[in-house]
Amino acid sequence: LDHVPVVGGLVLYFLNPPKIEFALTGLGLCAEFPGISGLIRRGIDNAVSSSMVLPNQIAIPLGTEAQGVDRAELMLARPLGLLRVFPVSAAGLQGLEWEEAGEASSFDLAADAFVVVKTADERWESSRVEATTDPEWPEGEFGDLLVYDHEQRLWASVFDHAGSDTSDYVGSTLDIS
Repeated sequence: LDHVPVVGGLVLYFLNPPKIEFALTGLGLCAEFPGISGLIRRGIDNAVSSSMVLPNQIAIPLGTEAQGVDRAELMLARPLGLLRVFPVSAAGLQGLEWEEAGEASSFDLAADAFVVVKTADERWESSRVEATTDPEWPEGEFGDLLVYDHEQRLWASVFDHAGSDTSDYVGSTLDIS
């Protein structure tokens, strides 16, 4: 810009989801039951991601449109490209579900595995491969994720479907950037 302010605007965002640490106290301790604390964490993570992690951002225009500041462009994050992920296979997974069958009870060590891949505010979940310690996903299954910066990280995790709305964490990759 030729006139004050010389900056057209500010754009604030997180390149990758921030790690948010919190502890529940008082009545919040009731949320420590299995599944509930995960729902609370996902709710907080989703709220931050949907408002502040690329492509979501907060744009603060400082200049005017008469000065050449395009307010719509300030609010728009442009992707660099598309990342296509293909789940292939895993080996040696263990589920840990308690099953009661009549008078006999046992642990089921096979997993009902699915993969979750996350980057920025996007999340892709594979189909579930049931009752195996060595899952192989169907050929041709894939997920597409938009990439907004060369420094964005990618997370891939495997979960064991444990019930109607719950899943147990099995393992994950290190951050991939």
